[in-house]
Amino acid sequence: MKISKSRFWLISLLLLLPLGCAQGQSAVTCRYQPPEGQPNYLGKEAEFTLREEGGNTIFSYRASAPAAVADNISLASKQELIFANTDLDTARVILLQNSSYYDRLIGAKDKGDFAKINEGLICQ
Repeated sequence: MKISKSRFWLISLLLLLPLGCAQGQSAVTCRYQPPEGQPNYLGKEAEFTLREEGGNTIFSYRASAPAAVADNISLASKQELIFANTDLDTARVILLQNSSYYDRLIGAKDKGDFAKINEGLICQ
């Protein structure tokens, strides 16, 4: 079966269309960075990030740096708090207003509050 050039280009365009749409979506990722000269409120090796992905916002907390298991192998443990169908800005406000969510994410009440972390978020 022979396909005409115009049909070939139409089929090619239709196959590539979903890829173009996916690439057009910009994902936002934020990382906590303590203000210059200030300690990391979460601990020296702790990491706090958030990202918007597929309409959800995901807050991630890792208390310590990954541990080496063997060459090229490391073990990392992290907690994630997922706000389904919630944009990043709205999820940040919800976390600011509900300290119990933040406490559950980091597993402690003595790590300050999300407001301090929120001030130090750098988003791209």
